[in-house]
Amino acid sequence: MERVQKIIARAGIGSRRLCETLIAQGRVKINGRTVILGDKATPKDSITVDGKPIQLQSPVYIMLNKPQGFISSTVSTEHGEKTIMRLVRIKERVFPVGRLDKNSQGLMILTNDGELANRLTHPSFGTEKEYLVWTAQPFNIEDISKLKKMRIEGRKVGIKRITLETDKRLRIILHEGRKHIIRDALSTLKYKILRLKRIRIANLELTNVKLGTWRFLSSRELNRLRESFKVLEQTTRPA
Repeated sequence: MERVQKIIARAGIGSRRLCETLIAQGRVKINGRTVILGDKATPKDSITVDGKPIQLQSPVYIMLNKPQGFISSTVSTEHGEKTIMRLVRIKERVFPVGRLDKNSQGLMILTNDGELANRLTHPSFGTEKEYLVWTAQPFNIEDISKLKKMRIEGRKVGIKRITLETDKRLRIILHEGRKHIIRDALSTLKYKILRLKRIRIANLELTNVKLGTWRFLSSRELNRLRESFKVLEQTTRPA
C-alpha cells in the first residue's frame, strides 16, 4: 500500500502537492469513502477524483519549447486564452511542471509523473532555472548587484548568477520559481523586457526542439534528472 496522493499523482492528475490539496478539499474517494491526508490504498482500489475514476498510465516525459501567447495550463480560462495543451496532443494525460508566463517562451516539462514534478518544483530542492532576457534599453552593469540584493514581497529574489552578455541581453540563473519574478525585479529597476526565454531546468537544457513543438525526453536526459533528485525509476520506461 502507498499514500493516496502518490497513486493519483501517478495517474497524471497533477503534482504530489496538488494531489494533497485535492485530498484536503475532500475531492478524492477510495471505494466511495472520502480520503483524508495520510490514507493509503493500492492501485486495485476504486479511487475517484471529483467523482471520476483515475486511470494509471505509463509515465510520459515531454520537453516543450513554448512560444509566446500560450498560458501554462491544461484548461482554458474564461477568456478563451490558448493553452500549451494545444501544442501537445497525446492520448496520455500530462500536466506542466511549473509555469512559464504567457509572454515568455522556452523550456517547459510536461509529465504525468507527480513525484518527479514535486522534486522539480518544491522550493526545498532549489531547482535551478536559467533564462535569457532581452531588454529595450542598455543594461547598467551596476544594477546587477541591486538585482542580487533585491527583495520582493519580503523575500530575496533568489538569483544565483547574472551575466551581462551584451548591453541588452542578460543570462539569469534562479533557484526559485515565483510567478513573474524576473519581470517584477527588472520592472522595479525601470527596465522593459522585450523577450524572455527559459533555456534550462536543473540539468535539462532546451535542445533539438523548435519553437512551438515538443519531443519526448531521451532516456539519458531522464536518468540525469532522476539522479539529480534521487527519484526512483517507475516500472515503465519513457516513450
